[in-house]
Amino acid sequence: MIGAGIRSGLRQEGSTVDWVRDGDAAKLATATNDYDAILLDLELPGKTGLELLAQWRRKQNTLPILSITARDSVEVHIHALRRKIASELVCNVRRVGYMVPRHP
Repeated sequence: MIGAGIRSGLRQEGSTVDWVRDGDAAKLATATNDYDAILLDLELPGKTGLELLAQWRRKQNTLPILSITARDSVEVHIHALRRKIASELVCNVRRVGYMVPRHP
């Protein structure tokens, strides 16, 4: 799974990582914890990542959020840009490659 790989890589780099698997759990986690940044799947089950992003931005939350999606198109990101809930267009994660470099 992509999530397990990202969590493992970030932990190897010394980061503390909370991994939640649906939008409702993400909403609860952000309401009860302080985070430095969020890696957000825009297509979470339950409350979608787009819905969460819109809620956070309406509340003037300026926490850095990197959004990802497994879709082959950028339509979901363009939708977020048009709704002014995202400020940058991010590439499909399958085209980016590894998120955290491995050390020997």
